[in-house]
Amino acid sequence: MKIRDRIKSLRRVRAGDLVPNPRNWRTHPQEQQDALRGILAEVGYADALIARQTPDGLMLIDGHLRAEIDADAKVPVLVLDVTEEEADKIMLTLDPLAAMAEADEQRMAELLRCVDTECDAVKTMLGQLASDVGVYERVNAGPPPESVAKNAAELDDIKRQRRDGNEATANKNDTERYLVVVFATREQKEQVLAQLGLPDDERYVPAESITIKPKRIMVPTRTTQGRGTAAPIEHSGAGG
Repeated sequence: MKIRDRIKSLRRVRAGDLVPNPRNWRTHPQEQQDALRGILAEVGYADALIARQTPDGLMLIDGHLRAEIDADAKVPVLVLDVTEEEADKIMLTLDPLAAMAEADEQRMAELLRCVDTECDAVKTMLGQLASDVGVYERVNAGPPPESVAKNAAELDDIKRQRRDGNEATANKNDTERYLVVVFATREQKEQVLAQLGLPDDERYVPAESITIKPKRIMVPTRTTQGRGTAAPIEHSGAGG
């Protein structure tokens, strides 16, 4: 099969001078806009927009959202030698073709461990990506913080008193089993609590009040070196 090269040139064009394609079928929710702004701020332009020459100017085939981020920015544009019909075909199939790719869970987990970001929108996107793909990694969290260990010790003492017949603790029923999740940052905590449907100020959560769906979920987390992942850990005790 002989494959034609339809790229005429690579130009730097003011984004506001590009012509939006009236047949563009993509919409861009706010979370996508925020994530793209975060990536552009941290990395910059690393991919070219795609357009074709028309009597009205360079008309976009791909890259409408990038063109809308900053009208005065000079953006890289691949100019194609294609007809209107061919442009429609490219515009319709570009994203679906990319979406047909499958994920290697091991390599995905490796990337999630080494990629760090300061943008909350990008963190949310990566967490959703890990959830959608079903990547899951359980890690050894090490010893719990002193405050969590203290709470666990207090619960163990209450259980001991029950076994010894202490009437003051005999009727307590809220200190038996707790889910303890320890996070490096507050953002990580809020992300997991949101997935569990719990208020962000929840500190002590009875384990029996949580239903874990069969779908595997992993939220990527970062240590101070920007590496590592963490998953909820079952533990006898209480903490936040």
